[in-house]
Amino acid sequence: MTNQYKYGIYILMEKQFNNKSFSVDPWGVIDKTLCESDSFKAIACACAKTEGHLLVVPTKRKIVAMAELSEKEYKELTDFENHVASKLSKFYGGEIIIGEHGAGSNPLFRKGASNSIFEAHRHIAVLGNKVTVNDISEESEMKSISKWEDFSKHFEKPYIFMNNKLTTKNMGRQYFPRKIAESFGLDYTIWQEADTKLINLYKSNKSKMEKIFGV
Repeated sequence: MTNQYKYGIYILMEKQFNNKSFSVDPWGVIDKTLCESDSFKAIACACAKTEGHLLVVPTKRKIVAMAELSEKEYKELTDFENHVASKLSKFYGGEIIIGEHGAGSNPLFRKGASNSIFEAHRHIAVLGNKVTVNDISEESEMKSISKWEDFSKHFEKPYIFMNNKLTTKNMGRQYFPRKIAESFGLDYTIWQEADTKLINLYKSNKSKMEKIFGV
């Protein structure tokens, strides 16, 4: 196994933070844009752990957490995420999570304290039947938030956001990819090593997402 495969996500994040944001996956394949709003896009990318797993990322400016968005930007993000989630729900059924592991604006948290991709991104994914939204919420001790002001005040430190709930409890790195994989009964550690499976999953997920979003 080459270091490119083993440390693919880390190679990706260095490219992201140093130049072109979400544009090249660890295997040199251009991430597929599925749909866009004025300031955000949904992409099929190499981090997917199952089919029905994609990312939403900002397109106009670099930030390390969605809590840095203005109220207007956050309203656009919420509307866009709901549109994307409805597409997945209509196709797959089941529970959908919209989750973010925010790194916080403090530079100390930008070097791996919370997530492995150091630009703001949200996971939107279909859950399998082995882990529920409620399971994740209870495990991480999430509390409901209803207003932008309640969310934006968390920009200075790491947080975990999911479906309008938030916690600052430390749940470890790659929390949402781990829970998504677990919901389908998959061993998350396998996907850190099995490069061939990852490549095949990436291609399969990308193809399926293109059909769902008509691109």
